[in-house]
Parts: sequence; structure tokens; C-alpha cells
Amino acid sequence: TSTDIHEEKLAKIALAEGEARYRQLFEALETAGRRHAFQLALADRIRPLTDPGEVTAAASELLGKEVGGKRVVYGETDPDGVWIQMHPDWTTGDMPSMRGVRLRLDDFGVAAVDLLRAGRNLVLDDVTRDAATAPHAAAYRAAGMGAALGIPLMKNGRLHAVLSVHHDQPHHWSTEHIAMAEDMVDRTWFALDSLRAQAVLRAERDQSRQIFDNMAEGFALLDADWTILQVNETGTRLIRRTHAELLGRKLWEAMPHLAGGPVEALYRRVQAGGQNGLLDIAPSP
Repeated sequence: TSTDIHEEKLAKIALAEGEARYRQLFEALETAGRRHAFQLALADRIRPLTDPGEVTAAASELLGKEVGGKRVVYGETDPDGVWIQMHPDWTTGDMPSMRGVRLRLDDFGVAAVDLLRAGRNLVLDDVTRDAATAPHAAAYRAAGMGAALGIPLMKNGRLHAVLSVHHDQPHHWSTEHIAMAEDMVDRTWFALDSLRAQAVLRAERDQSRQIFDNMAEGFALLDADWTILQVNETGTRLIRRTHAELLGRKLWEAMPHLAGGPVEALYRRVQAGGQNGLLDIAPSP
């Protein structure tokens, strides 16, 4: 006897294809979930840090443990893109730290480095077998590398920094690992840029404060509601008041002897008309 199993085979094929699509979808969702969890953990880890070195070291540790690297280091290039200076890094102890090391980029292969300079990731599962790096294997061995992942950070069309994840043996870097490294580059650079901008603002504020406090004339800053925001040392001496008696209070409450007199009239004219005015203020009795 013979049995027609054509329809049965088609059903099995359709079932197998459906299961494969389900597995792919499940794996994609699982990968997206791990990546999202990594992004949240990274943001939480670096948010409270105020030192750039601590930011790069903490982010490097989190990424290294997540992708199975033995060393993670973040380095910034010089304006000519010839040298790279390494920041505080993270290692498992199997590879030496590269903190503070300055390296010539082309020593690791012009073909490999040109990928980074073009803004493309450098993915090396085995530095001795990759055509771009095999002729320069000695430089990689000197740095203890058997495998490396390099993620470029471009700024104004120029290679500005490189995040490198290293392994002392050949190692496969998955698509998920690469995506997490890309996330770290973007978030770490944003954090570093913010900290540097804050440092510049603090320096400018401190310089302004020093000038403000050392002025020979009394000087005060008021808001539109006459609240005293700042008073320099000369000003407190001239009016015989302390900072505690002045800051945060209305001018007319802190210095009631000025209310209703020529000083208040002058100040209100200046506020209303936007014109300068001069008047000597004598200390209160």
C-alpha cells in the first residue's frame, strides 16, 4: 500500500519554520532586554560620579564583566590622530593595566586603524589571523592581546576616542557585545563631556567670585523682587551687616533704614526705566 504524506510534510515544514521564527523573535527580545538592562545599569553606575577617571573606570568594569573581556580601556587621541592616551581602565587581573599608557596608533596596523579613523568598528576575534592585524601581531602580543574590540568615537569628522575591549586569548565578540560597547562609548562620552563643562563653569565661577570678593567697592546683586542674592566682603563691612543677615532677604527688610528714602526711590527708578543711577549709601547708625 502507499500513503500520500505530502500534506503532512508541508505541515511539518511549516511548523519547523514557525518554531524557528519564534526562536529568533524570542532571542531578539531576550537580547534587547539584556541590552536595555545594561543601559540602565550603566546610567545608574556613572550618574553619581564627578571625576572623569572614575567614570571611565566604572563604565569599563561594567562592560568588561558583561561581555567577558579581560581588559577594557578608554583612550583619547591627539588632534592629529597619531597617538592615543589611555584613561583609567579595568582588568580582571589576567592582563596588565594600560592606565596612562601612550601608544602610536599605526603600530597596530594601518589597515586596522583606518577602520577606526573612518568611524567603523574594529572587531578582531584573533589578532594573529586577521589579515589587517597579522603583520603587526608583535605589537598586539606586547600589549597582551589575543583578541580586541575597538569602538570609535567620532567628533567633527575626526577620530576623537576609542573604547577597546581586550582578551588575552582568541575570543568571539557577538553582535550583542558590540552593541553594548557602542552604548558605553556614547554614554561615557556624554558623561565626560558634561563633567568637563561643569569643571569649566566652576573655574569661571570661582574666578568671578574671587574678583567679586576682592573689589574695593561694596557690591550686591539683587533679583527683580529685591531679594539679596550676593554681597561682597567690602559691602558687608560698609553697611555693617553679616552675610547671614543679608542673603535671601528682601533689601528693604534687611536694611529697613533705606525703605521710603532716596535710596529706594532711586532703585525703583532704575528698575522701571533701565537707566543707571548713583547715590552714596551711608552706614546705618
